[in-house]
Amino acid sequence: MIGKRQPFRFVSFCNSSGFGLNIAFIGDFKVGENREIISAASVENNLYRRLIVKNNKIIGAILINKINEVTTIREVIEKGVDVLEKKDKFKDINIKI
Repeated sequence: MIGKRQPFRFVSFCNSSGFGLNIAFIGDFKVGENREIISAASVENNLYRRLIVKNNKIIGAILINKINEVTTIREVIEKGVDVLEKKDKFKDINIKI
């Protein structure tokens, strides 16, 4: 690495498949104090996304049949991106993170 030292930050994740579902857990996905839950779903398409937000930053997520968003969400968590301006948009399952 060249340049300024930056701390290593690993965002854990786990995914599993079964019964026609692909489920992924990313980061700190527990519900708790000072955490906002942003959920989006499509019953017709069997899709679900739950984002856990603290201090306007995504800290965790649970995804069902939205595996294509795992990498992006991990990067958003790692970088500590402020999502204040976009939180309302995330309530739409068709909006990608």
